[in-house]
Amino acid sequence: MRHRILIATLFTLISGALMPAAEPPAIDNELWFFIQQDTQQAMARLQFQEGFEKLLAGLPAGTPVRVILFRGTDYNVLWSGAAETAPRPMPGLVFGVANAATTPYKNLLRLLRTESVKNRTIVFISNGVSQDMLILKDDSGFFRMEANSFTPNRYPPLDQVVRYCRDNEIRLLGFFVGLNPPARGDLSDISFSMFRYVVEEAKGKSFYNYNSFPGVFDTVLKQGLLTGPWKH
Repeated sequence: MRHRILIATLFTLISGALMPAAEPPAIDNELWFFIQQDTQQAMARLQFQEGFEKLLAGLPAGTPVRVILFRGTDYNVLWSGAAETAPRPMPGLVFGVANAATTPYKNLLRLLRTESVKNRTIVFISNGVSQDMLILKDDSGFFRMEANSFTPNRYPPLDQVVRYCRDNEIRLLGFFVGLNPPARGDLSDISFSMFRYVVEEAKGKSFYNYNSFPGVFDTVLKQGLLTGPWKH
């Protein structure tokens, strides 16, 4: 009898060891930061590191945060946890020179679809530059020099991001980190227009006329845009 009990116990332990570990439950109110990494000059000029540390310190204790970096066509989760436990400075939160392969809107769309994101606030920080989008520039349809109009449906990821955010209650806060104000018709003007189009058509809030991240993040904290419900 004793041997039977021992064998049964060993079988239970071995079976349990072979079973895959349960995934941690999803955190419904986790605040996501989706940050373009090949923006070194802009981030230094706008004092991003200082502003981000102050932002995390200013969030209510216990606020769950996830920091996701993207560069080229890839993105990765850098850190997640309660805001007040974030390391300062955060290891790995570094920025590099521009990467011509970066596709901000395709990356954001892939993140949304892959993670099946719903009912979440996402802070999207980017210069809006996407080389595969810019090759569509011409004199008649997509972007025209000396003109304010464009046809976004020539670059499907734009409206796909907009539609996903609207359909899934994504609260998108966009922070533009290109030249401000951009010169009409140049690269920054195109990127600026597309950035505003995506964020604002998604019923989100775009920020672009600011001098520093410490200042604009302070405003966002005071308005409660990161942790409380807000109307589209």
